Formats: sequence, structure tokens, C-alpha cells
Amino acid sequence: MADAPKTIKIMVDTREKNTAVIKHWNEHPGMFPGLEYELVEMELGDYVVGKSTVIERKSTTDFMLSVMDNHLISNLAKLNQDYEQVIYVVEGDIYASRFHSDPARLRQAIAYMTVKENTPLVPSPGPQSTAELIYAMALLAQ
Repeated sequence: MADAPKTIKIMVDTREKNTAVIKHWNEHPGMFPGLEYELVEMELGDYVVGKSTVIERKSTTDFMLSVMDNHLISNLAKLNQDYEQVIYVVEGDIYASRFHSDPARLRQAIAYMTVKENTPLVPSPGPQSTAELIYAMALLAQ
């Protein structure tokens, strides 16, 4: 008799409840054995896996806007105060040209995140891949 899969818990910010990430988890439960998620109000961050790993999920546009309006640095500082590990998952091509982009500032922001804040930026082609990445991270963070 095979062992039942262990419970994989993920806390999800309530603002994420109607996203394609949650939809993917709900529509394909066989891909995510043991997954249990709980919707909670979070001041910052979108998903918490393990004891103290927070995942901030951004579209490429939102990520670039946070770079351009300097919110990225302050958000990183707040997240790093509250969590042991911070991970940014950015959906789409961050290097694609946009009207509100500055390639030099983008490179500086990524360098700052990586070197000064020890925060990885994980690329994702879209929400379904993000759902699978977050689950894989939760498996490792248990």
C-alpha cells in the first residue's frame, strides 16, 4: 500500500484568490498531491511556503513599474524584515521593450536584488508555470 502524500501547505494572500494560479491548482489536483492552501490577508507578499519563505508574484509590467517608481527597494526591505527568504516570481519576458521601461534601471534592480538583498528573481512564462513553481518550492520548503 502506497503512503498517502504528505500535506503541502501554502498560505495565499486573499488578493490572489481569483488568479489563474489558484485556478490551475483547483483544476489539476492530481498534479499537486497533498496541496492545501489557505487564504489569508497578507500585508506584503503573495504566497508563504514552509516556515518563512515568501513569494512575491509579479507580471513583467508590475515588476517594471515597481522598479521605475522605486517601490521595489522598499518592498524588498519590508519583506526581508519579516521573512527569512524572499523570492520574486516574474511572469513574462522582463527584457521585452515597454513604454515605461529603462533597461539600465532594470539591470541595476536585478543586481541589487541578487547581491544586496539575496533575493532571487525566478522567471515564469505564465500563471500555470507559476502555480507549478510555487508548489515545487513548497515541497522543498517543508
